[in-house]
Amino acid sequence: MRTRLLPLLIVLMAAVLLALGIPLAISRAAAEQQQVVIDRIDDTARFAALAQYVTETPGEDPDPRDERLETLRNELTSYYEVYGIRAGVFYRNDTPMAHAPRRLLPAVGGRGAGRVRRVAAQPAQPRPAAGVALAAGPARRRLARHP
Repeated sequence: MRTRLLPLLIVLMAAVLLALGIPLAISRAAAEQQQVVIDRIDDTARFAALAQYVTETPGEDPDPRDERLETLRNELTSYYEVYGIRAGVFYRNDTPMAHAPRRLLPAVGGRGAGRVRRVAAQPAQPRPAAGVALAAGPARRRLARHP
């Protein structure tokens, strides 16, 4: 009798563990993913706050004494060094204000140099009112150079 009950109990215990463990694992993964999303939103808000008061406008030569722009660049560089995530702050015309790493965009001359365009597969998104657009990590990889 014991020889028949032991395999049956083992199978039933395995079924119970699977029935409880899979939903728990899915719930835990969703919670971790939500935490990453919240962290990225917080980082984006921080970079937007730093970029809000940069006085340089697109098309101007950057002022080497602009402390706010230099602070933004240092923060983006530090973010890249710590987390390994490429990030950038862009003007509305897709010209980069600051980005990390410094070699994020190839320095190629000609029409459209230093500018990026959005790939057609990416849905159109409203631009922030402050006049800058932020991109980080995988979203940055979807950006391509103008021809």
